[in-house]
Amino acid sequence: MHKAVNTVMDILKNKPELVSKEISPEAIKSLLIFSLDNSYFEFNNKFFRQISGGPMGSPLTVALAEVRVSDIEATAIRTSPDPPKSYYHFVDDGFGHFRNSDHANSFLMHLNSLATDLEYSIEHPRPDGSIPFLDINIHPDNSTSIYRKPTHTNLYTHYSSAATSSSKESVVRTLTRRAFKLCSSEHLDNELHHLEATFLSNGYPLQKIRHLMQKTLDHLRTTTRPS
Repeated sequence: MHKAVNTVMDILKNKPELVSKEISPEAIKSLLIFSLDNSYFEFNNKFFRQISGGPMGSPLTVALAEVRVSDIEATAIRTSPDPPKSYYHFVDDGFGHFRNSDHANSFLMHLNSLATDLEYSIEHPRPDGSIPFLDINIHPDNSTSIYRKPTHTNLYTHYSSAATSSSKESVVRTLTRRAFKLCSSEHLDNELHHLEATFLSNGYPLQKIRHLMQKTLDHLRTTTRPS
């Protein structure tokens, strides 16, 4: 995490307009280091001081991690003798376009040579050519569908629960909206069928399911289109 602080200072040095005139970069550095070096927690009636990493549960940790990872990946792309055709990053996930697995593995080695404080891993496409990124499956033809982890249970707020009607209905609307926004047209119907079966298994009446899904889709289709 202290390497992330150094990255922050480099950014502020190159972009002084990011710093308010009311506080100096040196003061920001001191505050960051103080926050990192003074993180305490209680366990089993004893107090401990965290000596590495960022404070658990702190938004500062997330911000510094993002700064650190972004800096490593930008440096890797800039210095690689054979960078990926394209590369995208979101929090701790990256997605790159490589010629083949050897090209991807070579870039992975280059990434890890720049990051002694963390280690990158890699996931190659499945036999069918698809690969997950965040909560979507990206297929070889660049179409997209919803990705669910193997541990996904399809359990949501049950219709017989004590939750409010609006909360239950929002489950149907939200997942229908996600399907419409993230699925390519050739995958949308399959996802909607999956959702209907999922809502049924969670106790939702079929008529209500279809009414809410159709109402949501009709609204979305007046403002946008699936990819």
